[in-house]
Amino acid sequence: MIRISKTKYLGRVARCYQYSTFNQEAIHFEQTVMRRSSVRAFNDTPIPHETFSHILSLTQRTPTGYNLQPWVAVVVNDETKKHELHEAALSQKKILEAPATVVFAANHHVLENLDHILKQQVESGSWDKEYAERTRVLANALLRTDHCQLLQVCDALFTHK
Repeated sequence: MIRISKTKYLGRVARCYQYSTFNQEAIHFEQTVMRRSSVRAFNDTPIPHETFSHILSLTQRTPTGYNLQPWVAVVVNDETKKHELHEAALSQKKILEAPATVVFAANHHVLENLDHILKQQVESGSWDKEYAERTRVLANALLRTDHCQLLQVCDALFTHK
């Protein structure tokens, strides 16, 4: 049974579909997503280093395949660098207005962390050595392959136990 209710989010009325089977976590997540909005303007108040460090440390908790974190975050707050980034980013004016901009980029050297992560999984008892070795082979194949071979790797991932 679906119950439709009107709920107010940030001064706007939104139609919210709530299923009777939703648990509290799902409802909380939905409310959080619905409160998200675009920032239209920034003030020029600098963001304390400790705040940025804390926020960026939280990004390390995002789930990624094999916990490799295949990205890097670069904080740009130097005025000269902001102007260079502004030019490279299709002249987006918010880059110049914000006290800092965080650029997330792919890390093409992600496999350098693989051995360390697999060792941690085995030492913690989460994985046995055989599973860690299989993961090493598959991760290397997946991350070092071209698109033509990707289907073969996916087939190996999902058909072998």
